[in-house]
Amino acid sequence: MNQRLIKLPFISEGIKKVKIVKFLKKPGENVTKNEPFLEAETDKACIEIPSEYDGKIVSYCIKEGEVITIGDDLCFLSKFNSFNYINEVKTSLENLESELNDLTMLSDFYFEVIQLLGLENSSTPEDILKAIKKLKSNTL
Repeated sequence: MNQRLIKLPFISEGIKKVKIVKFLKKPGENVTKNEPFLEAETDKACIEIPSEYDGKIVSYCIKEGEVITIGDDLCFLSKFNSFNYINEVKTSLENLESELNDLTMLSDFYFEVIQLLGLENSSTPEDILKAIKKLKSNTL
């Protein structure tokens, strides 16, 4: 598998160690060049460590809370594979299309309820609830 070993880069003069605070990307997630993928703490501040490459986080070599030195191993990053990326985008678009279809059906249902209750198209959910409560109290 085409992987790169990513090391903690030079941060600033005088900074030799950092504490790993939080992983911003989980193994299996894509990261783009210059996108932060973990948060670290120096003696003076919290900083985000950006990726030097496009790719997917395979695994981390460190743990949150660990203190490491400049040049230490951070993670393995799989080399960017445009075919896999295109398939992931396609799957995301298919999921989005399905969610949009669900929203359209919900919207259609919403307007059918409004029409059945004799309300205006600009009615809010609160208006619908009031109309249902009124209808319910009239039938009791």
